[in-house]
Amino acid sequence: PPLEEGTYRIVCVGNAYDTKVENIDARDHSRTSFAAADYINGETVSGNDPLYWSAIDYVIAPYDEYKQIETRTTYFKCSHYDISVEVVGVPDPNTKAGNYPVIALEGVAPRTDFNNRAHGEPTTYVMETNHDGNLTLKGLNNIMRHTNHEDVWVRVYTPDQKELLAEINFAQFLNKYSDMIDVTKNEVLIPFQIIFKPTEVTIKLPNWFVETVRPIL
Repeated sequence: PPLEEGTYRIVCVGNAYDTKVENIDARDHSRTSFAAADYINGETVSGNDPLYWSAIDYVIAPYDEYKQIETRTTYFKCSHYDISVEVVGVPDPNTKAGNYPVIALEGVAPRTDFNNRAHGEPTTYVMETNHDGNLTLKGLNNIMRHTNHEDVWVRVYTPDQKELLAEINFAQFLNKYSDMIDVTKNEVLIPFQIIFKPTEVTIKLPNWFVETVRPIL
């Protein structure tokens, strides 16, 4: 658009496929934010797009017909965590997916503002899942890059969501595996594995993550 002379801040949101921006005219980057369209529409949210954010200041100088084309580069930062949840010990009933346990991420921050800070009233995401046909139910999604891990949980419920089968606190899990998962990095995958046995429930990192993915020193 034609812009008057002055200093501007250009904010970019990458991979915003099913993402909406709120309060675009607020002129306050802490009040302008982006969130999943389902969340804004009051519907059940399964996750966020794999979002990235970037911002750059730019000065529009007085018009000069001899001015050369100017190119500026801005670098993106990650606005999401990748979440993987595997629930082992789930028989395939060969019927409707509704008979599978429900995997919920609770206490999630639903919005990220134009300063790339996750915020908003804590909410619940219900993960979309698929069964591998071999006792394992898998869910994969993205959530906003919150910093308050103490109030965020992975919880597994019975199909009718009336009974809690297992739960994992993000802060406790990340503290236990701090040598394997570094949430300060730009790209972060947080994988959970919940194993149901006849007499116990085991919660750990998946073997594929332990064997193949290690932080770069």
